[in-house]
Amino acid sequence: ASGLWMCLLHRPSRTGRRHRPPSQRRTGPSRADRRRGATGHKPNAVVEESRVAAKRNATMASAHPTLAEAPVPHRSITPLRALRTCWVAMADAVAGAGHGPSLRIDKYLWFARLSKSRSIAQKLAEEGHIRLNGRRIDRAHAPVRAGDLITFPHIESVRVVRVLALPVRRGPAPEAQSCYEELTIGS
Repeated sequence: ASGLWMCLLHRPSRTGRRHRPPSQRRTGPSRADRRRGATGHKPNAVVEESRVAAKRNATMASAHPTLAEAPVPHRSITPLRALRTCWVAMADAVAGAGHGPSLRIDKYLWFARLSKSRSIAQKLAEEGHIRLNGRRIDRAHAPVRAGDLITFPHIESVRVVRVLALPVRRGPAPEAQSCYEELTIGS
């Protein structure tokens, strides 16, 4: 009976590894941790890392005044997490600089009924046929804001349009026409 019991205890699992009885199970760091040299939890290392992170945050805040308001997470700060915090703070500072709400250029052209479908507008943008404020656009997710000038080919001519408002849906033609102003040469 003991032989049968041992067969059940040490039978191979589906992954090919054998099951170990609780008395023989390994405890401590995994094989990968041992290979990297990690020896387990070190409270002093966490404290030292938080001191280094605090010093790094103070340096970043003095270099970038907008980062002084950035929230500092309570977890230990890795370099990637510090960069992410920095990027978020800088993006918030830029977004708050008065740019206002925006809409993707392909969605704007479709919502304002300047393009038959969104996929056609997307293709126009990605092929570089659209200019936004005089700059060539090669991506469909370029942001359009009120006051921007859009130049794009339409049938046999080139249309120049000034954005007056950002539509929230693809509505009827009169609603769409109220979102832009058609500019002609000489006006």
